[in-house]
Amino acid sequence: MSWILAAALLTAQPTEMPVEELTATKAVERIEALPTGTLIFSAGDCLAIRVYTQSRFTHVAAVVSDQGKMTVYDSDNGVGVRRQDLAAYLKSQSPGEIHIVRPRCPFSKRQCRRFRAELEEQLGRPYGVKHHLTGNRAKGLHCAEYVMDALMAANVMTAKNPPRVSPASLHTGAHKKQTYVPEMTVTVCDLAPEKGDGWCSQTWLDTKRCTKRCYLKMRGWFCCY
Repeated sequence: MSWILAAALLTAQPTEMPVEELTATKAVERIEALPTGTLIFSAGDCLAIRVYTQSRFTHVAAVVSDQGKMTVYDSDNGVGVRRQDLAAYLKSQSPGEIHIVRPRCPFSKRQCRRFRAELEEQLGRPYGVKHHLTGNRAKGLHCAEYVMDALMAANVMTAKNPPRVSPASLHTGAHKKQTYVPEMTVTVCDLAPEKGDGWCSQTWLDTKRCTKRCYLKMRGWFCCY
C-alpha cells in the first residue's frame, strides 16, 4: 500500500485558500447563471489519472444554458455520454472539489448552436479511455475528448489529437490561451452530519458517515467514479 500513499502525496496539490464544502443543492443556489460553454472540472481521487497526468483534475463536463436552465454534458466511467441538470451532475461528483470556469468572451449564437449540436449528437455513446494512449478514435469517448470535440465544433479551441486531451491539459490550454476565466471553486459533499438522540446514537451516526466517506474515497481511487 506504500506506493498508493506515495502516489496520492505526489499528485496532491494544495489549494491557495480553503474551499467551502456545500451540498449539491446549496452549491446550485450559490452558482449564478452559467453561460453556454462553461466548463466544470473535477479534482477527483482517481489515482490512475492523477499519476498519469500529474494533475489533480480527473474529469471535465460542459454546460449548455437555455433560458436560464443549465444542462451539463459529460462522459463518465460506467455510464457513458449523458446529460443532467446542474444539481444532479454536482451530486454525481460528490464528494469532490469542483472548479467552474466560464468563457472569457460569450459564445455567439452560431457557436452556441454548434457546441450544443455536437454534445447532443454523441449522447448514448459508451465511455472509453484506453484509446487516449494511442490517440486513435474508438467507439467510446472519454470526458476531455467529448468536450474538446464540442469546443472544436464551435471554433473556440483546437487540438491536434482530441483523444489525447486530458482534463488537465484542457484546463491548462484554456487558461494559457486566455479562453476561459475562473468562476467558482467549491467542495461538494452530500454526506451531511446527522444529529443523534444521545452519545451512543451520535457515535453510531458519526461512524456510519465516516465509513461511507472512506468507502467513496477508496472507490474513487481504484474505480475512478
